[in-house]
Amino acid sequence: MKSLYDTIAVEGKQLMKDFRLGDTITKVLKGVSLQVMKGEFVSIMGPSGSGKSTLLYILGGLDAPTGGFVYLNGTDISHFSDEKMSRIRRQKIGFVFQFYNLIPNLNVEENIMLPLLLDGKRMRD
Repeated sequence: MKSLYDTIAVEGKQLMKDFRLGDTITKVLKGVSLQVMKGEFVSIMGPSGSGKSTLLYILGGLDAPTGGFVYLNGTDISHFSDEKMSRIRRQKIGFVFQFYNLIPNLNVEENIMLPLLLDGKRMRD
């Protein structure tokens, strides 16, 4: 029998994110919690500056929360090292950015293959 954690793809619990500029602290996320189930499509909507991108960056492991926890397939990834998060993003998470973020001196196939090559796979595999 599957547990609830076998069906949750990503979960944020009491996520907080603060940004500091000099002596000024801006609290962007203030205790946000959500679960996204495997196979589920979710839209995050809100006004400009409400923290949508910050939330997605934290859930995708591109940024760390100031407080709270992020679980990916039941594993707490909230405070993994940069190296470990890079590996998880390469192997487990897909991103579609508003701007392509491709490496300009690589062609399309090379850009697609780059994560596999970084994991030690060969082009013909």
